[in-house]
Order: sequence, then C-alpha cells, then structure tokens
Amino acid sequence: MSTRERILDKALDLFNQSGMYKTGVREIARSLEISPGNLSYHFARKEDLLIALLERYGETNDALYAAYFDGEPGLGRYLELISTLLENAYSHRGAFLGLDELRAVIGAEYDYRVVEEKRRSFLDHILTKLEGVGDLNFDEMDKAFMIDFIAFFQRCWIMEAMISYAHLDKTQIISRYMRFVAMQFAQIATLKGQRVLGRWL
Repeated sequence: MSTRERILDKALDLFNQSGMYKTGVREIARSLEISPGNLSYHFARKEDLLIALLERYGETNDALYAAYFDGEPGLGRYLELISTLLENAYSHRGAFLGLDELRAVIGAEYDYRVVEEKRRSFLDHILTKLEGVGDLNFDEMDKAFMIDFIAFFQRCWIMEAMISYAHLDKTQIISRYMRFVAMQFAQIATLKGQRVLGRWL
C-alpha cells in the first residue's frame, strides 16, 4: 500500500473515531509514525485529505452504480445497491461529520453540483427502468418526489444516524435506514415489486 493510501486510511479511521474537527494533521502523522513533513508532501492541508477522501468515496459509489447498471434492473437489486451505498457512507462517516470543513471544501474546492447532477441522473434512469420492468408504478410527480427523497436521504441520513443512533452498530443502523427507504418504495411498488420489500421491512 502506498504512503498516500496509508495516510488516507489512517485519516479516515481517526476522523471516524474523533471527528474531523478534533483530528489534527500532526495526530495523523504521529499515528502513522511519519513526520508531519512527510504527510504534508502528500497532503499540504487537512482539507486536501478531505477532498481525497470525498473523491475516493465517489469513485467507490460510481463503481457500485456501474455494477448495478451492468445487470438487469430490479427493485431487489436496487435496494441491495442502496444498502451497499449506505455501507460506503458509513465507512466514510468521519468525512461527512466535520460540517465546517466540509462546507468550506464543497463551497470552494469540490464541485458538488456535478456529483448532485450525476446522482439525480442515475436515480431518474433507475426509476424509469424499474417502472419499465413492472416493479414500480408512479406518475411524474411521484417520480420527481422519489428522486428528491433519495437524493436528500443519501446526503443526510449519516448525520442523523451518528447523532441519534451512534449507540447502534453498523448493521443495526443500516437496517434501520433501509427500512425507511423500503417504506417509501412500498408507496409506489406494484404487487411484483412489493414481493422484494419484505426483506427490508
């Protein structure tokens, strides 16, 4: 594993434990038993670490979506995708909980609009295909609401989870939020689509 990847892994581990705000660059270097100068060679600022973590998180999500798009559309497969996306977000939770740093980076150095547009495009494509295979039935207003709901949910669930349910383990947290998503899909699922929801409800 490269020094850069070791730094990212350790930074994420410490961010997840203590939060980004409370974790300093010197602490990350000390935990890796490298000099702060060696760390700053790879990441001059803590914000650069955050950007790299967000990029790595996004690349993993893109790969998960690509794998979904390579297979047949189905509500069960899509819910599996959402569950895996939640696991990825959970493993990167420390990057999302430092609100001041995150807001500063997203506003100035990380083009979140591109991520948001891509997410909404993926959601539109997925929901259209799920209706096409007979798993969902909705009108355009339902579809627009579901796109808004899922986009909002994917942005915000981890914050609520870490504030209100930090006492639960990862499996319990993801199960709770998957039930929440499945209940939304139950409103627009056909009889065929409802058959796969039982696992999540």
